[in-house]
Amino acid sequence: MINYSEMRSYFFKKAKKYKIFGRFSLCLSVTLTIISILLKPRHEADILIYLCSIVASIFLIMFWRLEYLSKKYNRKAVDLHSLELIQFVTEKRLINLEIAEYIPYQKKMSKISTASSDSSYYSTPPEINIYQRCAYRVLENCYWNKFLYKKVYNWNLAFLILIGCIFAYSFFIQQVYLDKVNLLLFTKILLVLLTSSLFIEFIYKIVNLKNAYESMTEIYLRLIDRPVLSDTNFGIEFTKYNKCILSAPNIPSLLYKLYGKKLNDGWDKLVQYELKSSNTITEIYNTLYIIKQLFDASSKKIKWAVTGSASSVIRGVSDHCNDIDIIVDKNHVYEIDEILKAFRIEKMCNSTLNDIRSFYGKYKIGGIFIDIMSNVENKIDDEWIAHPPLEKEKKTLRNIEIYITTKDFEEKVNKIIQRKYGE
Repeated sequence: MINYSEMRSYFFKKAKKYKIFGRFSLCLSVTLTIISILLKPRHEADILIYLCSIVASIFLIMFWRLEYLSKKYNRKAVDLHSLELIQFVTEKRLINLEIAEYIPYQKKMSKISTASSDSSYYSTPPEINIYQRCAYRVLENCYWNKFLYKKVYNWNLAFLILIGCIFAYSFFIQQVYLDKVNLLLFTKILLVLLTSSLFIEFIYKIVNLKNAYESMTEIYLRLIDRPVLSDTNFGIEFTKYNKCILSAPNIPSLLYKLYGKKLNDGWDKLVQYELKSSNTITEIYNTLYIIKQLFDASSKKIKWAVTGSASSVIRGVSDHCNDIDIIVDKNHVYEIDEILKAFRIEKMCNSTLNDIRSFYGKYKIGGIFIDIMSNVENKIDDEWIAHPPLEKEKKTLRNIEIYITTKDFEEKVNKIIQRKYGE
């Protein structure tokens, strides 16, 4: 099963490969140019000087081409990261097909993970509100990137000064010893091209790194200062974050290795002492209150019950959940879809995905996802096993009465799932 982290890694590795070959071509071009400058012009050396200059020009063109390819694949990786965050907010299961059309490499993959993100990639607080959860992931990226952009800025500034000194020295040698040799006109032009290419690239990177650092710091301070609980607030912050990421230069992998532990430790302390999750039970209450009012207003008596991790929170045996799962009677699935159409993300349908099939619809109220399902079956050893008939119990959640699935029902479902995974 391929996840988004592996897909991003594929494009970043290709970008890095082209970057390394490009730097190698540039080094050869610079070396050959300096050799052509230092060779003393005499009849037998004229051909060698021209040859060095021509080969240096070829390597310079290769450098430009490889730089273009490196930036192209780096942009693909960044775009994929943006699509991942969009998928994380919308949770549309079919977005993988959209990504497959967007990225040709995806078509070669036999299976794509439907999970919105690899959990090992982020270390954020548990959060039921999808906008706040995604904002914390953006915040974690900002925490890392603002530090690393500053380091890359300092490194590039040092390299710019070093390259300036090297080429100033090269021009000095050329002026003092070879100023009147017409044979070296081509070499002089080549040296100017090399100098301008490197200087423009480094100055462009330094300006972009400075802007990226300032933008990341600004976004970081806003996200850590106030919660992001609505699509409007998240849309504003995500747009600014995405614009910054797209324009910022790539961060060398060496910096991740050098400062990874320090940044991980710092982020863990930030999560522990400064970041606060939403009140899960309050968010569940607010969402179920709306659902109950809508269902009760229906002319039909809709049979429904909360299940999964949300029922554990209501029961008091768990503190957090990512969404609200609801099981309903098969006879009411399409009526429920019509009642909740204002909050619909995925239309209710008879769905089969890998080894599970059911009537399934996805909805979002505020920033809370609601998965509604009926007639759930799991595929075990090429046989479809139906979940047991619904068993529910009444619970009072603050001032409303709702139904949740019984412990016995959930244990029966867990046994089926354990069989599926061979446990």
